Amino acid sequence: MDKIDLWLPDGSKYQIDNKPGLTYIIGPNGTGKSYALKRFAQANLNDALYILPTRDDVRRNLTPVVRREEEEFFRGWLVYDQICRYWSRAVRQPGLLALAFSFLERLGVPQRVSVSVEDGGVKFCMSAENGCQLTAHEAPGLLNLPVLGIAVYDPERKLVIIDEPEQSLHPQAQHIFVQVLREVARLQDKHFILITHSPSMVDLRNAEDLSRMVFFRRPKNYLAERKVFQISLEDAEQYTDLLPSLTTYKREVLFADKVILVEGQHDRDVLTALIESGGFRVSLARTSVLPLGGVGYMSRYTAFFKEIGVKPIVICDRDVVYPTSAIRWHCGRMEGDSFDWRGWISLSKARDYARGLPVAEPGDRPNLYPGEFDTLDRLAGAVRRLMKKALEQVEDFEDQLVPVASLGGLIEELQKKYSTGWDYREFRAYHLLLTVVLSHEDWLNTPVADVFSQLREAYEQLESQADRLDILVLRSGRLEDIYVHSGRLEWSKTEKSLREAADIRTYYHGRRDQIDVDYPELIEPLTRKRFIMRMNNGIPHEASAVLSGKVHEIYDFLFGAGELTERIKRLENSGKLEEISSGARVVTCDLNANPPAVTLEIPLLKGYLSPNGCITLKAGVRPEVFNLLYKGPSK
Repeated sequence: MDKIDLWLPDGSKYQIDNKPGLTYIIGPNGTGKSYALKRFAQANLNDALYILPTRDDVRRNLTPVVRREEEEFFRGWLVYDQICRYWSRAVRQPGLLALAFSFLERLGVPQRVSVSVEDGGVKFCMSAENGCQLTAHEAPGLLNLPVLGIAVYDPERKLVIIDEPEQSLHPQAQHIFVQVLREVARLQDKHFILITHSPSMVDLRNAEDLSRMVFFRRPKNYLAERKVFQISLEDAEQYTDLLPSLTTYKREVLFADKVILVEGQHDRDVLTALIESGGFRVSLARTSVLPLGGVGYMSRYTAFFKEIGVKPIVICDRDVVYPTSAIRWHCGRMEGDSFDWRGWISLSKARDYARGLPVAEPGDRPNLYPGEFDTLDRLAGAVRRLMKKALEQVEDFEDQLVPVASLGGLIEELQKKYSTGWDYREFRAYHLLLTVVLSHEDWLNTPVADVFSQLREAYEQLESQADRLDILVLRSGRLEDIYVHSGRLEWSKTEKSLREAADIRTYYHGRRDQIDVDYPELIEPLTRKRFIMRMNNGIPHEASAVLSGKVHEIYDFLFGAGELTERIKRLENSGKLEEISSGARVVTCDLNANPPAVTLEIPLLKGYLSPNGCITLKAGVRPEVFNLLYKGPSK
């Protein structure tokens, strides 16, 4: 069997190679990963073994299979008859069992394990050097490894599918487990397919490892959009130097739907503090924030994430458009017969475009089309040329521009250029120039007005095109330039970011809406493009609708025809209060009020309806229960 057919819930099919080694299946819940692999295993009982190693499965399979009733078997493993036959044979092989239990030794578990096989079951005990003994039911988490080990080491099973092997395994155990799989795959020519949600389980060493990762995604339009992503080996070669920087904590981005790319760790710390202080959550939008370690990597990281189905947005300082910047915005150029790939789009698509071959132009995703980046590169070139021209004119008309207040800093910087002992920085001159052009207008009636106006217009065109491609060039300069508290300049870089993040959380505590006012340049595009979402203090929409419906049922029951006191008694005996919450009860009934009122206490909704979970229902006044539940209490 050279190919494995994976059928998705919508009826579409995706093929992966069946060859020795490790294949990772990654994606959020509900994308059809387990469905596709289970369906394949059930259709190929003699070729594939599918394992779901939950604790209950482990305990069941350590009991004698010959005495197990079919209806009691947990069908999540596989078809009953197949697993019974497999387990009965496996537990009668002492050599295989010895290797299976060696997982415990590899983990450094201090207990010694003794094993015996009786009636098709495994009996064992663990004893420490001090003589303390543990039975199987007292350490169920440890049993995952030997049970998995039987499937891993069995030489007759060449294709083993393990669904969420990280269950009950701490991160170090996950690392060890993957190393064992690599070793066995090499020695026995076995193919292991891991369906995982754990960054610690992902071990990427080279381009081949990357090309064997299969990403299941959940697009907005599930029936029409692509759902499975895999990088070709040729394209994977272009990303190998990115892999070392994807440390374990950063690999969580592989499991996200979206990613915010920032230049460095300081940017990540401050941006995360701003997002959280504003009541936003990246997790609600299934977004990760990843520091790149330098702006030079942003184009290839962007291409990489697009290839694995993660939607990226890049936040970069304004200096990327200065004439002093080496950043180029096109995807690549042909140089003779070779192709110089820069990133933004996959190598194969960018190369086809450069060679004049047809490349599909996605109407709603311009950031997937190389021609859009050519446009951005052309606009950036125009900005750079105008910046050079504008700086030259400021020097030419320096005497006439001295009265212009906004140009004072730029003129002072330019004077250093011709003075000995002064540290002139062309980068700083361009930074001051663009700040004047974009943020001031006192230059409108000066000799530089025409070129400044052209520069502003060109920059705004570039800014608009970059926004189309999910690239946010900070108009104010750098993230630290828009930091309203001026930052902690006296601290080292690492301590500075941590202390500034703490300052932000303290300053905006209880004032989350102020973030929108102080940082619109960041917050507006991230919310508009749904990379961040504001945390709702209430209950999610569907649950709020169900719960409010139950409260309205009680309202209609209470204030229907008949005496209110009699209807309250009937309500308490009807079970309707228990339907909405255990412990729900009528607290008070005020028949003399106008209109009559009944107060309910609903423990399940404590903190949502009111601090104590009480709500007062008044005859003729239908309560706004849904809004109370959905919006939640103000914080």
